[in-house]
Amino acid sequence: MASPEELRRIAAFLAQAADTMERMGAAYGHEHLCDRQPGFDDAPQWVVVGTAGQA
Repeated sequence: MASPEELRRIAAFLAQAADTMERMGAAYGHEHLCDRQPGFDDAPQWVVVGTAGQA
């Protein structure tokens, strides 16, 4: 269960990850929500993973 504020923080993390992924292209590896947004240390892990060779 997540609050509206937590959902906004998750959305901000995803938007930032998408920007980084676009900027880095195939060099993009992965990012963890808990490393980018304080307060998610004990939450289920959200990990954005890039794909090799993405455009």
